[in-house]
Amino acid sequence: MRDSFVAAEDDHGIRLAQPGIGQRAGNFHQRGKRGRQRGTKRGDFRQAVRWQLHAIVRAEQQAADEALQRGVRRVSAHDVKQAARWNRPREMAAVGAEAVEDFRVSELDPHDIEQVGGADFAEQRKLRRGRRERGGAVAGGRRWRVVHPRDECQRTAHIASQTRANSLFSAIRRGNDPGTVPTPALPFEIQEFERLLARPNSDPTGLAGFFNSGEIFVGRVPARLDVMGGIADYSGANVCEAVLGRGMLMALQPRTDRTLRIRTLQEGRRTLPVETRIPLDYFTAGDGLAGYAEVRELCHANPLSSWVAYIGGSIFTLLKEEAIPLPYGFSLLLLSAVPMNVGIGSSAAVEIGTLSALNAYLGLGLDAARIARLGQMAENHVVGAPCGIMDQTAITSGREGRLTHILCRPGKVMGDLAIPAGTGFVGISSMVRHSVAGNPYSDTRIGAFMGRRIINDLRARTGRAPLDYLTELSVAEFDAQYAAALPEKILGSEFVAVHRTHDDPVTTIQPDATYRVAGPTRHPIEENERVLRFMDAMRAADGGDEAALGQAGELMYAAHESYRENCHLSVPEVDFLVEAVRKRGAASGLYGAKITGGGTGGTVAVFGKLDALKKHVPEIAEEYSRRIGQLPDIFEGTSPGALEFGARRYQFAANGWSGKQV
Repeated sequence: MRDSFVAAEDDHGIRLAQPGIGQRAGNFHQRGKRGRQRGTKRGDFRQAVRWQLHAIVRAEQQAADEALQRGVRRVSAHDVKQAARWNRPREMAAVGAEAVEDFRVSELDPHDIEQVGGADFAEQRKLRRGRRERGGAVAGGRRWRVVHPRDECQRTAHIASQTRANSLFSAIRRGNDPGTVPTPALPFEIQEFERLLARPNSDPTGLAGFFNSGEIFVGRVPARLDVMGGIADYSGANVCEAVLGRGMLMALQPRTDRTLRIRTLQEGRRTLPVETRIPLDYFTAGDGLAGYAEVRELCHANPLSSWVAYIGGSIFTLLKEEAIPLPYGFSLLLLSAVPMNVGIGSSAAVEIGTLSALNAYLGLGLDAARIARLGQMAENHVVGAPCGIMDQTAITSGREGRLTHILCRPGKVMGDLAIPAGTGFVGISSMVRHSVAGNPYSDTRIGAFMGRRIINDLRARTGRAPLDYLTELSVAEFDAQYAAALPEKILGSEFVAVHRTHDDPVTTIQPDATYRVAGPTRHPIEENERVLRFMDAMRAADGGDEAALGQAGELMYAAHESYRENCHLSVPEVDFLVEAVRKRGAASGLYGAKITGGGTGGTVAVFGKLDALKKHVPEIAEEYSRRIGQLPDIFEGTSPGALEFGARRYQFAANGWSGKQV
């Protein structure tokens, strides 16, 4: 009800400032002024404010919008409460609850609780007279006193629909009100965005200074946990991925100029927002669009703003590949609940979040496969990271509570798998930052493509068709026909002299660099078969075969060993975490663990019984903290992928910001 509670403040206190709402309200305004002049201060006037608020609650949306434009500034929490009593009692349960947090109420009248929350809950609150730290309220007091009033009631109507939020009135969700139907909880990032969006103009931590009152489109995506497959994606392997409970969202709003204004915020810790701008004209050259190389150079010219390549690069890729005219810019907010560069697909999440929001706003109708491909192109050609398509596909097409089976040729979703009952996956961060744009990952990819080129040259001599992907070979074929022909290492200049190119458009061979070939070529071929056996074991376990859980876990350990021995992509910190899981063993309910994604740090995926994960993962984290001096992040839970979630549209009207799925 942000627009509904309309009042303004001058040097003399609260005054009504909305002529034209109604003659009755104007009369009360005059009575309030006379009351103040007689020395009664706010006596009569306070009642006038209440009646004015009640009138505006009933007013037409257009009148309320006009009132807002004329200068909404302040209304006290007491007035919100009073109007709440008069207005839709059941919905106002959420208003009364959230007002505790929004207006920093210090005392709640039990009668008011009963008015809004129900007699049963009021009785409970009368019995609890201790201070509630969350929300800053003490139940059992005789009146509602504002400790720190806000400048503007931005939150009221939005809150009325947000009965999911944790609040004093959570009892309603437990069924105390038979007329209330529980609604599914929105992802954490959406709830945080709505909380920030509803903060008043005077709050610098809110979004009032970033977005105007125009509509906002939001795409929300999860982080991913690489269960099996990892870097074998660029060699055409099968991979098996999970979506995590936390992720990030991209909110966009069109502008009237040709500028991309981009801001990032990190949830879960107190950090400073980072912001930059890109004129859309920087994406052009002559009468058309610039090339990828020019935009990549633009995004990386200033190291302090190179992060914008993930967002700006995704927008540029969409414009270039889909030939979409864009006559105006956007204000874009990236709100992340996961850290970057920890091996859970955060870079792909930024790209897919950006593309999902644009796809919804522009009504493009792009399918999941196309969005994933555009995200990969942005990372390859603008960010400059030679990644496969696994992360983008998993984040786009992943399903809550399921494992996603992807065949990366180039990125086809084959279906999803159930996670056996009573088991789950958790990620433990090594706190060692990794990047797929780094040399170890790139060198491993170059070595694998060198191996494919050598194999294809051998096949050409016998008239056989070239391989598109290394994983078209079985392990038996590779060992019998090609393994012996691959060098362990080779100098870049020597390889080019013999084979001319390694046929990879996103990496470049350095003449004076030495590349491992045999191990990086072997890894994806073996990993592809491990993934298929892993999925068979998971299906058997879901059917009741307890021994299959241990078999799946052993395949995870084997995948980690190949990362370490064949690709040299593990680090001691990650090995420590994997061994900590292995030492506890299947007897403790922990079945397997492995490095994830591009390696060289990042996150370890752990598979086990839910109760075992709950018990042992914190213990492992504690042990690890003594090694590195800080507690590692733990990633758990599950949430919808980008396609499953869709997008949300937020509109501002007389009753405040409201969002709905589109």
